[in-house]
Amino acid sequence: MPVILSKRVNIFCHKDIFSRVLERLHEIGIVQISKYGEELGLPDTSFNPISRKQDLILQQVRYVLDFLAPFAPKTKMLKKMLEGMPEVDKEEFVKALSEVDYEKIYNSVRGLNDRLNGLKN
Repeated sequence: MPVILSKRVNIFCHKDIFSRVLERLHEIGIVQISKYGEELGLPDTSFNPISRKQDLILQQVRYVLDFLAPFAPKTKMLKKMLEGMPEVDKEEFVKALSEVDYEKIYNSVRGLNDRLNGLKN
């Protein structure tokens, strides 16, 4: 996981707009505000490290999704907006996650990608 170097900054502004300035800087991602975050009601941005195994699974899932994206059926934007996302029960979601063999899917897609690249060459 990459480590981002950070620097401290001092922000000077008029007292009347101080909260709005901090909120806006935090929203657009220019700065991460830690000292005044709770006072402003900003979401907690504390670092939550994930394990190497979880990071590997995320990388594999991204690889699979990126590979499959061109083959996904094209849907009209309006239809997509009207239908929305399907609702999934939390228990169903957790059960599905526990039943999926991410590594097997990743290896299958990687093999397909290698074959596809072989056909292109």
